[in-house]
Amino acid sequence: GMRNLEPKLNFEHIILGRFCPKHKGQQHQCQQRCQMLGVGCEGAGAEDDPINRWMDGVLDPESLDELDFDLYERKDALFKALVEDTRLSNADILLCSHPFFLCIMLAVALEPAWAAEETNPAAGPRAPALFAHASSTLLYGLMCAGTEGSILHCHDDTAQTYLSLALNVL
Repeated sequence: GMRNLEPKLNFEHIILGRFCPKHKGQQHQCQQRCQMLGVGCEGAGAEDDPINRWMDGVLDPESLDELDFDLYERKDALFKALVEDTRLSNADILLCSHPFFLCIMLAVALEPAWAAEETNPAAGPRAPALFAHASSTLLYGLMCAGTEGSILHCHDDTAQTYLSLALNVL
């Protein structure tokens, strides 16, 4: 007989991140999230979302302006969320799309766990795979210290450090 080759699409998924930004021009995202994914229809949950909280330290939730922040503090905060939030720590796969800066920082935070798995595959729980869709520029989300412009016009140490981190994980 013929084998059933239909894919099994019954899997658990959790959506984290800023899908309902407070910026009035982005409110359609809340409706899309509800209509397409059946998630967030009640408008709650942002306070229990570690990715949303992380984003609040990078982009202003109302204006969407880039904030001034310490790159290593943001990396450490993301690593802490990956370890402490069971939705992230128990994930098999993380899918990231925007801002791409978040995706790069996820890879940077996961890199030590991936390296440990390479050297000793039998030790401990596996770190999740990360799939990233580059739906924004590599630099969106970074502020250039001491200027009013974004990192596109900046050559400071933070910019160079971030670009080196991105190069290492891409």
